[in-house]
Amino acid sequence: MRRVLLFTDNESIMDRTAWMFEDMGWELYIATSHKAALWLCVARRPRLVIVDIEMRGGVGLETISTIRRFDKRPFIVAVTRGSRDPTLLKVAEVCGLTTT
Repeated sequence: MRRVLLFTDNESIMDRTAWMFEDMGWELYIATSHKAALWLCVARRPRLVIVDIEMRGGVGLETISTIRRFDKRPFIVAVTRGSRDPTLLKVAEVCGLTTT
């Protein structure tokens, strides 16, 4: 089964992304806190992790870093709410996200 974890506190991102992955037949897990995201990564081992990097307090970036420390396998996609701040991508790279 293809598993995806969506980590966001934004209802709009959550609704649109959840609908899309469920429609494609993915097993979807949603987390709205750092603790829940890490628990789901350990318990469910998703193949794909989608992280909102504009969450309050930088928790999205922190979660990328923590996931990468204990599991190098999942693909991680960082999403923003429309920010074009290049600093976010630089910080995401430092946290373990590979950008191309």
